[in-house]
Amino acid sequence: MPFRVKCFLLSCLLAMNGFFAFAQHKCMDQAKAFYRDGDFASVITSLNACEDSIKGIDGIELLASAYFLSGDLTNSNRLIKLISDSVTSISAKALKARIAFARSEYVVAYNLYAKLLEMDSTNSTYLRQLAACADMLDSTDQAIYFYQKALEINPEDMVSGLKLIHNYLLLDDVTAADSLSLKLIAIDSLPDLLFSRGNILYRLKDYTQAFSCYKPLLVTKPSDSELYKKAGICKFLVGENDLAIALLSTANSFRSNDEVTSYYLGMAHQVNNDFKKAELFLKGAIQNAISQNMSTYCWRLAVVYESEGSYSKAIETYQLAYKYADHDNSKSAEIQYEIGRVYETHFGDYKNAIKFYQNYLNSYADTSDEKYKDLLKKQKSLLEKSKSQK
Repeated sequence: MPFRVKCFLLSCLLAMNGFFAFAQHKCMDQAKAFYRDGDFASVITSLNACEDSIKGIDGIELLASAYFLSGDLTNSNRLIKLISDSVTSISAKALKARIAFARSEYVVAYNLYAKLLEMDSTNSTYLRQLAACADMLDSTDQAIYFYQKALEINPEDMVSGLKLIHNYLLLDDVTAADSLSLKLIAIDSLPDLLFSRGNILYRLKDYTQAFSCYKPLLVTKPSDSELYKKAGICKFLVGENDLAIALLSTANSFRSNDEVTSYYLGMAHQVNNDFKKAELFLKGAIQNAISQNMSTYCWRLAVVYESEGSYSKAIETYQLAYKYADHDNSKSAEIQYEIGRVYETHFGDYKNAIKFYQNYLNSYADTSDEKYKDLLKKQKSLLEKSKSQK
């Protein structure tokens, strides 16, 4: 081949390479500009208009990321799999992990984040995401371990902190949750952190301090039924009944079928001697109750009936409370005692009083208790009275 021809062909080849390099840079520069502006739709349009040979691996990764951030998991997953693991950058590995997590492929995501952590052992984000994967795989102990490690590296990581508090509470480790929430609240007073701190204090029965956490949130979260419910219960339990009713009524207006809200509204109205409203809300609690709470709600309604003088209804409702009670604990025995007391006190029916008192005595575990001994003596007196009723 003549030398001039060779030179011409070489110059053409160099020109084409220069063209492709220019085209690639132009395509990528434009897409990166759109990406920086958060215009992911334009990133997708721009890169899809370029040939794969022009986009290169970096372009494919950028396009996969744009699809991911647009919520298109199918295309983002398809594209990221085009990049071989042998040439995958750290950013591409991290994107693969994020896509896997978003697709609920938690084992895959966990393994990817574990590899990333081997490459960067002080990256708190990788630790937090490992913990999140463990959370989704119901591995609470492992989740706690990684959230703790993430916080060691970044003590201001509120996401890890809140998740760690949640996991402590799952294990009923209120002490650890309390200690951590105190540390975090000293750094920041995020609404979620305030609510979490309030819930911990609520569980510790420190209702005054719990309400102090809830109070500022009542302004910023005016339609949060759970917040108003907790705040209202706190006020009821510290004796501020009118404010309790106001807060609980707000909670009830948002969610009228919440049994706990109805229960405490019923008790608050009972304290105010408004027995009709107390009956209304307690019936609502019973109507929406799960079985484990039914006995408690029926017992409280029986007390309301007794307070307003509806003694037959009181006995019927105490019997319902007994029906739903766990007969393996002392609560069911206490209900038997209350039924006997109503028969004795309000009906003068000593036979039935003796019957239910005896049921109470038969199930009483501690026979050395003074209440047990007093009732045993009382039974003898009631037996004498019952003979006169024949």
